[in-house]
Amino acid sequence: MKKGVILQLIESWGPGGAETIVLELCKKLSERSFYPVVGLLKDGWLNQELSRHGIETVIIKNKYSCDPFCLWQLVKIIRMRKIDIIHSHEFMMNVYGTVASILTNKPIINTIHGKNYYWEKWRRILAYRFMGHFATKVVAVSEDLKNFVADRTGINRDKISVIYNGIDLNKYNIKNSCDILKIKKELMLNNVVIGSVGNIYPVKGYLYLIQAASKVIKRIPDITFLIIGKKTPYFDELKRIVDNLGINGHINFLGFRNDVQDLLALFDLYVSPSLSEGLSLSILQAMAAGKPVIATDVGGNQEIIRHGETGILISPQNSEMLADSILMLLENKTLANKLGMAARKVVKEKFSINCMIDNYIKLYESCKV
Repeated sequence: MKKGVILQLIESWGPGGAETIVLELCKKLSERSFYPVVGLLKDGWLNQELSRHGIETVIIKNKYSCDPFCLWQLVKIIRMRKIDIIHSHEFMMNVYGTVASILTNKPIINTIHGKNYYWEKWRRILAYRFMGHFATKVVAVSEDLKNFVADRTGINRDKISVIYNGIDLNKYNIKNSCDILKIKKELMLNNVVIGSVGNIYPVKGYLYLIQAASKVIKRIPDITFLIIGKKTPYFDELKRIVDNLGINGHINFLGFRNDVQDLLALFDLYVSPSLSEGLSLSILQAMAAGKPVIATDVGGNQEIIRHGETGILISPQNSEMLADSILMLLENKTLANKLGMAARKVVKEKFSINCMIDNYIKLYESCKV
């Protein structure tokens, strides 16, 4: 017997952290006797992945940032599909979803995934104050983000719950060294591989990774820096910098990949040079794969990594510190392995997919599905 129909709303449709969380959440909800329906603004990667797993989706047409027709469609979907709870993600759908919740008298949970650009404009801050006042529940994906949201918008801290993003540990089994060497040979990679995962945007800090790479290569020439993520117009600028530094043969931009969990096995180290994070899914994935991680001390990273115990935290925008940390772990295999094993244990205990699902189900049930 179905416990309730949950409408998941998200404005973006390409591969990314929030989109992956929505996908995994819907897959697990189906197993827990909930029926998820996902509202999207466009067809794309997320719609295709959801459909592949038999999850119902609906495309909501949207032409403007404030589109009454979009809201009308949303209200119609809620009524026709007999939605019990609305669960929205990210700025636009959090606001649209909240208005639709008022109009249909349905409870809504708003999840905030990061400190994106919308905090810079007062109209958007006012919109979030409105959302925070009328939402049934508000979720932030880290304590750091919860405090940020409360400080910027004035939403009562007591109304904001923290639910950490979760990882399916079974997808990140540690492969043996023979398998890894074979794959490296097939992809024509150097003996040492430093990896990073994230779409190519300035906020991901790849400029500082490239600058650090130019220093590391001088000490360890037999090395490849593998960057996995959707290429955007910013990629052209990074490519010019790589060419100017003369390290083109050492930096490999793979673009978007569906097999990240397999590629993680190739990494000797995982690096996250990001300038801002909510709670990094890619860091959790690397930790689940047992990889030693170097990450900038931004957003919720400090809640994932205990410096010197489960990873290394460095200052953002600091290529010298990043290069030194990479070299330190490459030259200290014992420490690197210790960090990787401790990281995997932390994910299992605190950041598992089941833990995330359990926490969201508790919220759903508190909304009287």
